[in-house]
Amino acid sequence: MNRKMQMGLVVGFIAGLGLAASASAVNSLVVNAPGLNGTGFKLQATLTASANNVYVETQHPVDESHYLARFWIGRGTLTFPLNTSIRIGAIGDDVNGQRIVLFLKKNPNNTIHLNSWHQLDTGGFVFGCTIFLSNSTASVARQFELEYTQSGGANTGQIILKRIDNLNTCTLSGLDMDNFQVDSARFGVIGGSGVNASGTYNFDEFESYR
Repeated sequence: MNRKMQMGLVVGFIAGLGLAASASAVNSLVVNAPGLNGTGFKLQATLTASANNVYVETQHPVDESHYLARFWIGRGTLTFPLNTSIRIGAIGDDVNGQRIVLFLKKNPNNTIHLNSWHQLDTGGFVFGCTIFLSNSTASVARQFELEYTQSGGANTGQIILKRIDNLNTCTLSGLDMDNFQVDSARFGVIGGSGVNASGTYNFDEFESYR
């Protein structure tokens, strides 16, 4: 059975927070128009070189061994130095904490990529995938898909990160992730990484499936 969760169901509680926070020179979220793919509204994150965390969260999955999420990301006006990153998403377990982290990074060739880290059962995060989003000045938006499958007890875990429009795909297989079942997902500015950048990036049309 599929479970689909549109971002519109969760942005309501955070919109007021984002509007209030923006006046205090901290990282903030706000819902505004237009959306990224012909929709009426989008979630816009504003970074002000502050370390505060601000995000929307869904707790719809419960101990899911298979989790698939689709979403749009647009660069907006985001600027940050070379080789720095901004954590924008985290997929978590209510027992073992965050286990997959998504972040935007500016590379030496002045391109921005959506990258991932993941934590194995043995502990410690390791670098996972990298997929091109845009150059460092373009304001284009791209749709991505993240799919996680839990290990079956024999290091069979899998993570797939894909850009939908060009099918650019990163597949990580044979992962020791027996202990990770998905219970939550957060998107915004997390891990204190807002200190690395300024400007805005946009997020829209979030859907999740099991």
